[in-house]
Amino acid sequence: MTFVFQMTLCARFLLLFAIFPSLAFAEKVNFLLPQTSSENAETVTIPVEWNESWFGEKPSTVYNHDLARVACYFSDAAYASVLENPHDNVLFDAYKKIGIKESDIEAKYAIDYTDAMWGNDQCAFSIASKKIKSSLGMQTLIFVVIRGTPLNANEWISNLNINNTNKMQEALHKGFAAAANIIHTALISYMLRRSINPTDAFLFVTGHSRGGAVSNVLSTIVLEDDFFKHENIYTYTFAAPNVTTSEHFDDEKYGFIWNIVNAEDIVPTVPMNREKWKFHKFGHTLAFSNQANTDSRIYIEEIVPKINEIYEKLSGREYKPFTTGPFVPIVVTRLVEKLSGDVEKYYSGAVALHEKATNLMLKLFPEKKDENDEEKPEESDGGLGSWLVSYLNRRTNGLVDYVKLALADMHSNDVYLSYMLALDENAAFSDLGYSLVVVKGYEEFAVFDSEENLMARVIDGKIIYSDMKFPIILCPALGKNVIVGYPSSMDFKIYITDEALISTPANLDIEYFDAAGVYKLSEPKYIYPRMFRVYSAVGVASMKAHGQNTTSTVTALTNCFVKIYVRTEQLRATSTSQVAHLSAFLTIGASSASI
Repeated sequence: MTFVFQMTLCARFLLLFAIFPSLAFAEKVNFLLPQTSSENAETVTIPVEWNESWFGEKPSTVYNHDLARVACYFSDAAYASVLENPHDNVLFDAYKKIGIKESDIEAKYAIDYTDAMWGNDQCAFSIASKKIKSSLGMQTLIFVVIRGTPLNANEWISNLNINNTNKMQEALHKGFAAAANIIHTALISYMLRRSINPTDAFLFVTGHSRGGAVSNVLSTIVLEDDFFKHENIYTYTFAAPNVTTSEHFDDEKYGFIWNIVNAEDIVPTVPMNREKWKFHKFGHTLAFSNQANTDSRIYIEEIVPKINEIYEKLSGREYKPFTTGPFVPIVVTRLVEKLSGDVEKYYSGAVALHEKATNLMLKLFPEKKDENDEEKPEESDGGLGSWLVSYLNRRTNGLVDYVKLALADMHSNDVYLSYMLALDENAAFSDLGYSLVVVKGYEEFAVFDSEENLMARVIDGKIIYSDMKFPIILCPALGKNVIVGYPSSMDFKIYITDEALISTPANLDIEYFDAAGVYKLSEPKYIYPRMFRVYSAVGVASMKAHGQNTTSTVTALTNCFVKIYVRTEQLRATSTSQVAHLSAFLTIGASSASI
């Protein structure tokens, strides 16, 4: 009986490993990264779980948060100084720690931007491979890790190369597509020289920023090769800009591509997707949680402290989020779209944005005359600029300095890694959308929340910033317009009036965006305010665009902004608190008297 009992335990043990193969190979790998605030090249240990049996366990069209964490680490490590320390850098160290031999690592980091064929449209990358114990047995795993934009003008100029050839909108961003084709050729060569059969291999592709965009395009090229089994291609991109104008960007066949973005980051929103600009990323897009798309208390008290536990180790300081969700990227891309109506005008319009941006990159990253000719930063003389910054910081309680850090953090690869490692899948992402109300003209208006608390006011076309309360955000726009931004989950009311005796038309555009700040549609509203008349509209929760098709999204949004009051007399039946707010808002004598 004892023997039978022991055999039963053994059988149960083997059965456990058969059902949960990940238990057999899971391990914590202590990867390294340089601390960005350190002047002495100090490194930080980053524990990341690594499990070979993730590959083949589920199709790549199923999101794997653990695998995404590994991808995010490698996309961060891709910024390593491979040329300075070819045998001792964090990228090579990471490859070796998961069992890849240095002889199986190929890194292309020495780039000749004067190359007659490719010029600036190149990027650094590495390819590595090893035999792994996948869930499907012993197979080859191939890594392709693509570096983001370095501190030189060349690749920044390539980022601006939407289509320098004929200056028209085409299916792919030319700068990213050219780099992807270079890596595609290198990948085929790598497999041929090592006799790797792609039909019996896994491909793991990742990159941050420019590296993410090139990864996105490269993955579609590899897909069209039809060498790899589609379910064996695993692509995770981070902070990737948009790459394609194809209407089929979200087709099921691209379901193995997972694009992870910070909705407060401007980079993933360009080139734009609004009006005549039609750019997207292939595959799925997941947006990080932020203060505008999740519970504000949970974000402040739970999410940010967890992120800071890792980010402070990497950067030496706290994470500085905008806390406004996709509002800043939306406003910036909206402005760029107004200045450059389409790709052709981006190159040759009155603003000539491409030329100006290129010149800016050349000034920001001047070419060194000699390897030893390092640019020394100019010492501040405490002049007018320093005085102005100090003055504004005093008046705004340090807001200027905070915004400078927030602009850096919104796109930082270290921030992306901190998010991924600190939070599980449920906490890391949100699919709650965002909305804008664009009030056109100099109408006066006020915004109230569902409990009739005043959230914002505009008087004589001027925003009263002292009255503005989060999460409502107001900012001026071109053409005497005011933009009101708010999370799509928020219930609010907006009251609009005008001091004119004769009705004058007022135009409101309600714009809807998904959690990543991608423009979905707009809904115009026309009213005719005048003295003695107040219009009120109500905004209702919202939009969870992720996973919905366009038709269902439109259906869900058509009733999100509904006119509920027409004349001032109708306000007499409302609550005392509401009338008090409106009396304070409608400072024009006749209108206040009528209330």
